Amino acid sequence: MHSNAIHQLAVKRHKAGSPQYLCAYKKACRQIEQKLSKNQRQKYQVMAKEWSEKKPPPKIQRRYVHRNGSRNPTWLISFTSMMRKHGAKAVREFASASFNQFGMRVVVLAAYMDAEEDAEVAV
Repeated sequence: MHSNAIHQLAVKRHKAGSPQYLCAYKKACRQIEQKLSKNQRQKYQVMAKEWSEKKPPPKIQRRYVHRNGSRNPTWLISFTSMMRKHGAKAVREFASASFNQFGMRVVVLAAYMDAEEDAEVAV
């Protein structure tokens, strides 16, 4: 919700990614939190409880993956396309080769979201 503002405050103090940035980020969080109105605090507390008991909404999860998984979210599109075309076959071949060469039993579960944002699984 206020992640950009928190990041900007922290970057003013230290370079992003440095250990000092983490301390500055925590201080920036407190600074933003102190400026929140009572209604905003209650709203965020309800969201935090809901997300702790369940899970964040798919939109928030995807945003997290896009921000933290890669600088260029187009990797997700190519990965999905690759999994759709070759995923199940590649997983079967890997499991078979692992057993034939090393005697290992392997179970692989690959899950991804397709273009219509439906869950797909390659087993």
